[in-house]
Amino acid sequence: MPFTSFQPSRSTLLGPLIVAIAAVSGGCANVEYDLVQPPALAQHIGSKTVTVRREPLEYRLTSDEGHLVIQIYNRAAQPITLLGGSSTIVDPDGQSHPLSSRVMAPQSFIKLILPPVRPIRTAQPLGYSRGYFGPEYPYNDDPFWDGPPYYPDPFFDTPPAPEYDDQEGTYWRWEHGDVRLVLVYLYGNYMPFSPAASNPATSPSTMPAAVPANLPPGSFTQEFVFRLQKM
Repeated sequence: MPFTSFQPSRSTLLGPLIVAIAAVSGGCANVEYDLVQPPALAQHIGSKTVTVRREPLEYRLTSDEGHLVIQIYNRAAQPITLLGGSSTIVDPDGQSHPLSSRVMAPQSFIKLILPPVRPIRTAQPLGYSRGYFGPEYPYNDDPFWDGPPYYPDPFFDTPPAPEYDDQEGTYWRWEHGDVRLVLVYLYGNYMPFSPAASNPATSPSTMPAAVPANLPPGSFTQEFVFRLQKM
């Protein structure tokens, strides 16, 4: 039988190299967090939810896919407003980032994701998309779930690109160090000329006695410092 020499194909040669590169790139450290301030509440935050009570609110904290997910529950009998214009996030480099104002109904929650998840846009040169939305499965345990998934048509939709903000600092990176979170709240729905917002007597007895300077009566502040940990 004639001898046939074996010539390795390009895929045979590159296959092990690709696997090795993938193994190295996939070996990045897992990111979790520590709550370091207030000192009385200091603890580690991993994939299992940690609950912290600071009346009249409850914070549920989880590390998920390189983000710190914060669910803020209103345990009061009336609405509480997060005053975004007075609140701030200070990143490890010392830059302040804005927050949006949101109202929490009694026994409900709002969600913060740090650092914020940058939205993705899909260019649609024809004025509409030829992709499709899949069924809305019950992703109750997914902190990033926001609706049914979109499946782009590879023949018509261009690749997705990051959606950048307009220099307001909404999106930022957290790759090291501490992040300080200063959250300013107001009892009730925020209406600048509402009698309830301007009369401390209408706020519940659990309201902190001290009212921060330059803030409407009925407001209070809660601060946290979180530290990134690469496991």
